[in-house]
Amino acid sequence: MDTTSIVIIIIATLAAIIFKYVLYKKICRWMDNDLAKGLAEGNAEKHSFLQQQLDQMRLDKVNRKEYPARLNELADQYDQQQ
Repeated sequence: MDTTSIVIIIIATLAAIIFKYVLYKKICRWMDNDLAKGLAEGNAEKHSFLQQQLDQMRLDKVNRKEYPARLNELADQYDQQQ
């Protein structure tokens, strides 16, 4: 193999890894947003509240595994306040 072939293989491999990483992150984000939407049960105000809390958890760098439990808790608290 010549140098050009090796460079092409390296670039293609790096591009594939980056693409898979970006796609994985997008899918995780879609799932989290879908969870908030599902917990809102069609209530636009509740969905907005849960989405804001989800965005805040992302900013606070909360572990993603904790999102469902926290969002369920927040949805229950929202229902009790209403």
